[in-house]
Amino acid sequence: MPLVEALAINFGLTVFFTAYAYIFHLVYDRLRPVQTDPSKLSNAREHRFEVTSLD
Repeated sequence: MPLVEALAINFGLTVFFTAYAYIFHLVYDRLRPVQTDPSKLSNAREHRFEVTSLD
């Protein structure tokens, strides 16, 4: 396989997988959005652990 053909295939695959990953993440984010409702988020103060001395 000539070098130019190998580089063209490599470039084509790179562009294809980059576009596929971008579109996949757009669709996934539409189907499963991140929860931003403050009432459903846990309060960090409630889950804070206290450090105790072992002495």
